[in-house]
Amino acid sequence: MTGVLVLSMALGLNAAALATARMVLPAEFTGQSARIELAGFGGHNKGSYSLTLPAGTHYGGEFRRSESRLGIMDPLLVRNKGRGSFSFGEPGSESHIEAKCEFAKFSINVDVVTFDPKKVAYGCEFRSASELLAARLHIGQPKRQGVKQKFLARDLRAGEAVLFDQYLTFESVHDYQGTKLASQQPVGYVIRSGDRVAAAVELTDWNPGLYLAADLSADLQRAVLVTALAIAVFRDPAHSALEDD
Repeated sequence: MTGVLVLSMALGLNAAALATARMVLPAEFTGQSARIELAGFGGHNKGSYSLTLPAGTHYGGEFRRSESRLGIMDPLLVRNKGRGSFSFGEPGSESHIEAKCEFAKFSINVDVVTFDPKKVAYGCEFRSASELLAARLHIGQPKRQGVKQKFLARDLRAGEAVLFDQYLTFESVHDYQGTKLASQQPVGYVIRSGDRVAAAVELTDWNPGLYLAADLSADLQRAVLVTALAIAVFRDPAHSALEDD
């Protein structure tokens, strides 16, 4: 009996240790919003994705992404760049939005100090029926403010999007639930429409996760979904397997 108890405790500890870390969610979502999986990404560079909202509405499309790293007197001078694309269609509609995205970053490494003369910049353009839309999305690397941010030296990200006549802002999250430990790299993003938290995108799992606020208008929900997909496709150099250990 004692052996069974010890084995059960060990299995319980192992299960807890293997549990996927989760990003800290905005207070608006704590215990209220279900996690929507962006299935199909799973670390792949191309393929099909799908997601199903709590109401049962299903979305799907194709995606592709790539990244490269060029070192000159490596690792003294390093340039990262990459591209991504994805399609997005409304259920029951024959029209699709096609997004094309790209990023670049240039770094100088001297001993343990890294300078970024050209900070990471990621942008997407959008087309429908081959026509360029009056829409934009951009993610950048904001300047660290204050002693704490400079000391922690996190790979901060912030951005904005104008889609379907909706203006969104978003910023990276670096904290995990249930622990004081934090990540240098983004573990997720919070998306806002004005003063309202509209969504959160989680990057800690094999497939990204999405948390949606309730009662979003149709256009705002579409804008949030497209923004979440652009974040999911982004091969951020901060997460890159091409970086030096």
